[in-house]
Order: sequence, then C-alpha cells, then structure tokens
Amino acid sequence: MVSPGWSVMPPNFSYMRKPAYILCFLLAAASLPAQNHDYYWPFGYASYDTLPEIGGSAIDFNHDPPDVFAQDREMNFDFTCASICDTAGNLLFYTNGEYIANYLHEKIPGSDTLSPGTLFNNVTPKGYRIIQGAVILPSPRENEQNIFYLFHQVGEYGTQFLSIHSSGLYSTVVDMDMNNGTGGIFSKRDTVIQDTLLRGKMSAVKHANGRDWWLIATEHASNRFYKVLLDTSGVQVVGNQAVGAPVHPWEGVGQVAFSPDGSKYARFNAISLAHGADLDIYDFDRCTGTLGNPLHLSIQDSCYGGGVAFSPSSRFLYVVSTFFVYQFDMWADDVLASKTTVAVFDGFTDPFPTWFFLAQLGPDGKIYINTRSASMHMHVIHNPDEPGDACNVEQHAIQLPTYNAWTMPNFPHYRLGAIPPITPSFMYSVSNDTVFFQNTSTGGVKHAWDFGDGATAQGRTVQHVYGQPGAYPVTLTVSEGCFSESVTDTVWAVFTGTREGEEAEKGVRVFPNPATAQVQVLLPPGTEPALVTLTDLMGREVARSAVPPGQELLLLDVSHLPPGIYYLSAGPGRRPAKLTVAR
Repeated sequence: MVSPGWSVMPPNFSYMRKPAYILCFLLAAASLPAQNHDYYWPFGYASYDTLPEIGGSAIDFNHDPPDVFAQDREMNFDFTCASICDTAGNLLFYTNGEYIANYLHEKIPGSDTLSPGTLFNNVTPKGYRIIQGAVILPSPRENEQNIFYLFHQVGEYGTQFLSIHSSGLYSTVVDMDMNNGTGGIFSKRDTVIQDTLLRGKMSAVKHANGRDWWLIATEHASNRFYKVLLDTSGVQVVGNQAVGAPVHPWEGVGQVAFSPDGSKYARFNAISLAHGADLDIYDFDRCTGTLGNPLHLSIQDSCYGGGVAFSPSSRFLYVVSTFFVYQFDMWADDVLASKTTVAVFDGFTDPFPTWFFLAQLGPDGKIYINTRSASMHMHVIHNPDEPGDACNVEQHAIQLPTYNAWTMPNFPHYRLGAIPPITPSFMYSVSNDTVFFQNTSTGGVKHAWDFGDGATAQGRTVQHVYGQPGAYPVTLTVSEGCFSESVTDTVWAVFTGTREGEEAEKGVRVFPNPATAQVQVLLPPGTEPALVTLTDLMGREVARSAVPPGQELLLLDVSHLPPGIYYLSAGPGRRPAKLTVAR
C-alpha cells in the first residue's frame, strides 16, 4: 500500500555553495556546474582490529589516478553503502544502512537505528545486508545545496511463505548546515512506500528537466514498479506500472542500473544454480518515469551473484556474473544477440577467489568491479565504450589496503542534465530511383520518417524508393523522452539515373503530365545556362525562366494557362517536351 499524497520537504534553506565547472560525460547535454557527488568511495570494516588488514579503505577520485588509501573509522560495511560529496568532491557523509557518519567519521546525531527491522536486529553493527539498499540524492531546490535525501529500505527475514524482502521504502533528510556544519537530521524515516518490495536493487535518475529525480522501487515477486519523484515540492509516489517479466520469488543476488543518458534501465538477478540468472532491460522515459520495451534473457553460467553497469556513452551494458563479464550493445538491432564475453575469471585468490560481483561506473569513466568474498583487490574495465576485448578488463587491477567483502557504494549519475533542445533537419540526395535521407538534427535520440507517399521508416539515415517522379512532403520527427519536434520539406524524386535512350539524354522531361498547376522540368545532366520557354500550338511564348548552370530541376507555374497543348524547350540541341495543361 502506498501512502496517499505523502510529501515532505524541509523549509527554505539559504546556504549556497559557489559552483565549479567540469566537463560532463560524453552524452551530457552541455557544460553544467560540477556534480562531483560521487568522488568518495568507502569500503571495508571498522578500523580498530588487531590485524592491520582489517579496517577501512577508500578511493578518492579527486586525484588522477584515483587515490586508494586506508582510513580509520568506526563504521562497518556489508552490502549497503552510500556516500555523498559536495559539488567540489569533498566528502559530506556516508551510511551503511544502520546509521550515518559525517566527513569527520562521527555519527550524525539522531541517525542511529536508521532502518529497523528483523534484518537490522540480526546484523547490527556489522552493516546492513541489502545490495543497493540506500541512495543519496541532493535536494532539487536551487537554494538548498546542503540538503540531501537519503532513500533507504527496511529489510525483513523470510518466513515459510516469503523469502528475505523489504517491508518498505523510507526517506531521511540530512541538513549539513546543522551542528556547526557537521550535519544533522531534519526528518527521519518518513514513509514513502509501505509494501512488500524487492530487497534493495534501488537506483535513481535525473528527470528530463535535469533538476528533479526519479527513483524506481520494485514490488516483491512481481513485475510492478513504483515511480517515486523527488521534485521541488517534496517526495511523492506518482504511480506504478506492471511491465516485463516478474521478479523470481527468491529475488536472488544482483543489481540494477540506469544508463548515464537515462534512456535505459537494467536489472540482473542471480537466482540459483538450477534456475540461472535473469537479465531484464527496459527503455526509460525521463519525462514520465515510465519503463517500456522490456527485454528478458536467462543466463545459465553457474552464477552465484553479479551486477550491471553501463558505459559512459550508454552504448554498452556490462553484465558481471561470478565467472564472466559480458558486454551487450544497446545500439544493436538485436540487443540480446549482441552478447559478447569480454572476461573470464582467471582464478586469482587473496586468499579467497576474487570472483566478479557488483559493478559501478566511476567518475573517471571506468567501471569498477568488487569481489564476492573478502578480498583486497578490485577489477577494472578501463575502456568501457570500446567494443569487445578492446574494453580492456583488467582483473585484480586495484589493491586495497584492507579487506573488503561485498561492499560497493551505490551512486546515480549525478552529471546527467536536462534533455537538450531538439532542432530537426535533414538532407537528401537522389541516385537513380532511390532517395537517400541523412539526419542533420541537433538533440534527440529517435528519428521517425514519413516519406509523403504513405511509407515510413525509423533511423538516423534511411533510404526510400518512390513509385514515380514527383514532389513529396517528407516529415522527420525527432524525439527524446516526452520531447518531440518535427520538420517537413518538399523532396523532389526526379530519377536522375533513369533515361530512355539517346534522345532522353538530350531532351527535356516534364511531370506531372497532364498538369493543372505546377510542373517539374527535368533538364539533361550538365546543362549549361539556358532559357526555358513554353509555347502554345501557335508558337507563341506563354512563359519563360532562366536556368543557372548545373541546375537540372526547374519548377514552372502553369495554373494561369488555359487548357491545351504546349511545348517546353531549353534551347538549341535539346529535344522539347510536350505538355498538356488540363482543368
């Protein structure tokens, strides 16, 4: 059951940070204020063990290459991990699903018992055991740069009739201006959804306006998705939809991800050795928060768990299974058939096998993969926008100073901006009886063509064969999400490569014939400057038009002429054409 009309938003806060500027990812709409919220990645355990290898680690992306270092802190991490930096990449706070710690690694007052439930009671203080069980989003209000929304789930152990699941989705608002700038809780554990939900596997993506946020939560053992919107009025559930294959009742171990351009949503669930793993891919509409065009693939490869991540350009989806890393091309005609194996586990141990597990796209454009067991190593996909082996999967590429088991921080794509303006345009050329169309639009990702003769097509570059010469109104519609713009232009199908013998090469052709208003005059190739004249049966000139050099097509208005027979000539040495004007 969804709490009807629920909404919460703190009062207007006046704190404003001065934005810096960086280059966005490949498909960002424009240069935006720096959004380096994902520059701090925490891993590991509490730091007060007698063994130096047991403690906290972190990766700091403020350096190139990223700085990997040990860090003293009290917080233990299990599956649940989320952190947030300011726009300049300075750490503000982080959570393990049990409580929140600030940049001083001190517990923020009032943040304890963050997600109570049977799962919390069993695991605390070891770290919450829900993959992607928390995600942190900045307030969409322009003057609230220090206000953040932490979305988190409450986990419950299974019963005889129900596996481990989530009993609801909640939000906690953190104000980093409180307590002298060390952070405080403005509101805690506000109910967003009360329902039996898929445990974790929770991510968010920017609305098409580039300001608000969509968050998707899935109903347990169902194909129903809740659409949660964070906008300037607060948090609200704006509806739900049933689409695609239902989640297996056992839920499985896996991960979800939005593409960096916000157009795709992917979910991977490793269920069991007998069932295999389920991969589901959807189109996503950033305007409405709607999923569509579901694709489903069952993967049988002895997987114990895994995850998903998209390349920076959003072209390639990487599916990380226990023993394999797969690449799917989102631009392929058959996405599922584009599956390519780009890595096979090499057997490395330290001391446990460093099997592939969860994936996360880093702010440096690389994809990082953790391991399924306690390990001091991580894998890296160095060039994820390259096809096949060129993506360069390097196994155990990073050595952490302390052990990390299962933890991977959960980040949305903070740099995604608004859908850019769409300006549709196209060019065309004619060869024989085929017209070739080339999209020259700016903005938009989908291109729909109407050729003006009842035929249509989809794609950036298309071609069409018209049944007869003539003028056709061709319309190109360019769209992205809920935004759409169209342009219509007249295309002349003149069949320049179709000639009828030697005389046709020298003559003038005219169509339509008979004509009532406007005719197209086709001159022989390589026409020099000429004067086209139209005469009646008495040899009297009734119309004339000058033709510049190289021009082969001329439009002539005959609407003012009385019905009858006329002859059209383009000068000496060129056979005239007979034209019938009818009414």
